[in-house]
Amino acid sequence: MTNLNIAVMPGDGIGVEVMASALHVLSVLESRFGFQLDKDHRDGGAELYRRTGVAFSDESFEAARKADAILFGAMGLPDVRYPDGTEIAPHLEMRREFHLYAGVRPVRRLPRRPPTPALPSPPGPPAPRAFPPPLHQTVPPPPCLCSHCFPQSGLR
Repeated sequence: MTNLNIAVMPGDGIGVEVMASALHVLSVLESRFGFQLDKDHRDGGAELYRRTGVAFSDESFEAARKADAILFGAMGLPDVRYPDGTEIAPHLEMRREFHLYAGVRPVRRLPRRPPTPALPSPPGPPAPRAFPPPLHQTVPPPPCLCSHCFPQSGLR
């Protein structure tokens, strides 16, 4: 089986703590089911901005673009802002660029992995599925109204 390349981006604050636990779970799954994830650890976020003046390097952005998946912690610290006062939020750039308006990529079951148990169907005819759309359709992301994209809008 081909290894999957995962861009690992712990970010700031609790993201670092959460990432340590997530990586532990992944290592247990790798051992148990006999697959391997190639993890490409990348810095990004408010702490990186505080140290270097760059919140997310172009190299890290390209690594995320080329990865099979992105394992993302949390980015941003309340006391670190851009000079215009907006939040350090490079994950919003990734969402726009990769059309991840919900922060989720399509998921598929890997071969030779146990299937997820299905929940029992409710009685009656099946409801029409409105979401997610079929993969062959492209759905533009909804407009982003956060303070990062619209710092002067007054939207909160």
